[in-house]
Amino acid sequence: MRHLLLSIIILLISTFTVFSQQNASSQSNEQIPEKESDNKKQEIDLLFNIGAGPAEMRLVDFYTDSIDGITNDTDPILRGIELNLSVEAPKETLLKFKDKAPKGYEWLLDGEISVRVPHIPETIFIHNDEGKKEAYGATWTVLGIGIGFGPSFLNINFHGGFIGTLLHYRDYEFDQNIAFIRPGVEGTFSLNSKLFRFFELEVGTKGALYLPTRVYNDREFYKIRTNYAMFHVKIPFSTEVEI
Repeated sequence: MRHLLLSIIILLISTFTVFSQQNASSQSNEQIPEKESDNKKQEIDLLFNIGAGPAEMRLVDFYTDSIDGITNDTDPILRGIELNLSVEAPKETLLKFKDKAPKGYEWLLDGEISVRVPHIPETIFIHNDEGKKEAYGATWTVLGIGIGFGPSFLNINFHGGFIGTLLHYRDYEFDQNIAFIRPGVEGTFSLNSKLFRFFELEVGTKGALYLPTRVYNDREFYKIRTNYAMFHVKIPFSTEVEI
């Protein structure tokens, strides 16, 4: 798994090298015979990001419709955990390869690149309301992309992507158990504050839309809103790659 993550990040960096080499070779087709590749191994500094914190999920209009845009008080609010396990290429690392980027694309290496660990959910539902309601499940990111800007002490981030959610929900006032297994799309807004070099605090809100499913009273349910907070610890490590 670690090799997969490293390969993705290294592939992104190496792509710029390939493009720049192709541009250079196309401008000097008729020059001296080709030499053997003189690529050298370079050390790449990366970060392993471990983030976790509490999350609160609202099942929007699960029992009755909202009125005039006012939040419905009967919407179930579930507790859970927000997770982020990923490998990051920090800005300092990417700047070392900025000269290898094709002309006009240098800005792509001005920020950070982050790749999540596959198969690890982003949200885990763990809710047991003393015999009234219970919910267990998880949400996974299938494919997503994000952008951030601002200083390190208050970075603003937007993220969107495709997700999949598996949720078991039971309200003890009804005989029916709800098995919610649906693909969806999700948008996230978050604020990140770097407390120290390898420690970061994140607070955010997410909205998800799914393919509708029938729940209690034959209602269609398809929206979940999430508020969360996470504390991140970033562990530095390095690897060598031929570029």
